[in-house]
Amino acid sequence: MSQTQNVSSAASNATTDNSTALKRASNDMGWEYGILVDPTNLDKIQCKLCGKIMSSGISRLKKHIAQIKGSVSSCPNASKEDIAKCKAAIEEGSKKKKDKLQAAKEIREEVTIIEEEDGDEEVEIVERGPIL
Repeated sequence: MSQTQNVSSAASNATTDNSTALKRASNDMGWEYGILVDPTNLDKIQCKLCGKIMSSGISRLKKHIAQIKGSVSSCPNASKEDIAKCKAAIEEGSKKKKDKLQAAKEIREEVTIIEEEDGDEEVEIVERGPIL
């Protein structure tokens, strides 16, 4: 049996037997499309749709399914719905990260650190907005 047939067989088994599939304790929607290959290496994931094994975690798997070129090859078996779902998840994550960085920047701008002559530092909050 060739390695390609083994991968295809493994992908079929992974799709049909989700109860025993290895996955990380995460709510990330990307786990709908992948399983852990090795429980000792949490970044090695196999695509349930095509059987491709990749490293670097669930974000890369979502890019694989969403067919985002650059860091990983596209999944040939992803449906338009799968592609749209993963692209939306990636965009949502990027937006959350951008919003979090902007909120942190705004908080840093509100804080003034004044160093007194005796070497002690005094922190003064100029204005405090709502806590996010």
